[in-house]
Amino acid sequence: MLLDFVNRHLPDKFYLEGAQRINLRATIFREIVANLIIHREYTNAAPATFIIYADRVETSNANNPHGKGPIDPTNFVPFPKNPSIAKFFIQLGRAEELGSGILTTSRLMREYAGNGRAMFIEGRIFKTIIPRPESKTIVINDAIIDTVNGAINGTINGTISDLIKDRLSKAIKLLYENPGLKVNELIRELDVSERTAKRDLEKIRSLVEYRGSKKTGGYFLSDFMLSKLKE
Repeated sequence: MLLDFVNRHLPDKFYLEGAQRINLRATIFREIVANLIIHREYTNAAPATFIIYADRVETSNANNPHGKGPIDPTNFVPFPKNPSIAKFFIQLGRAEELGSGILTTSRLMREYAGNGRAMFIEGRIFKTIIPRPESKTIVINDAIIDTVNGAINGTINGTISDLIKDRLSKAIKLLYENPGLKVNELIRELDVSERTAKRDLEKIRSLVEYRGSKKTGGYFLSDFMLSKLKE
């Protein structure tokens, strides 16, 4: 559920590691969410929090500290706080070796958030601060609407109703602001059936494309549509 919340409200960025595409958002926040469970001090009743701000994501969690203050990712010794839970998550493939969360997040942060740097602060309450990438926002003005509608008209043969055109326009704006949305997320945002959502996407297949596996992939604007919006 928490990762679904992340996918809904945080952007993803296209990134290749060698010849393989890495989902930066999923990789980083899977580690963050796993750490909330694996390293929690369960005798402390303080609630865990995961808050998305305009410029950052902050988590806090009850902790049995073995130090105090910011952790240096290049020079730290991981401590197994709940080894049985950690082993279980590793066997599930939801976490890697001990300390991998800090190392993986720090390594990928430049690719995800530019010059932003992740912070891990040790204390009775363990805090993580993840900078957000600069958000892309479509300014809803006549020029943008004309561009989107012009691209829709140019890719569809025949006449479509204003209702369908408005829905396709909304889908394009959603994908611009939230690249990588899945069908179920588009269904919720557009308030249509799965059949209608897939039919709409087929109408604008030159403007929208699916990337990734059936299980973890999502829809993105094509390079052609992005170039039209940047004109």
